[in-house]
Amino acid sequence: MEGRKLKNYDTYLQKLELYAEASHIKIVWREQPEEGQYIPEASRITVDMDLEDSIEISVLLHELGHAA
Repeated sequence: MEGRKLKNYDTYLQKLELYAEASHIKIVWREQPEEGQYIPEASRITVDMDLEDSIEISVLLHELGHAA
């Protein structure tokens, strides 16, 4: 089920991508069973590509928190 678009989604995503880049963390979107995963040995966050906007942003925040 697709929800409505998150207001300012593009702005939030851009800021999180800039933070990840500054932290030398690569973000990868792919089909996967979990919503997100931080892989410290690879400095990579994977995000399920089928998430609603608001969930995607919260998953990125959560996974970036593991990296901090």
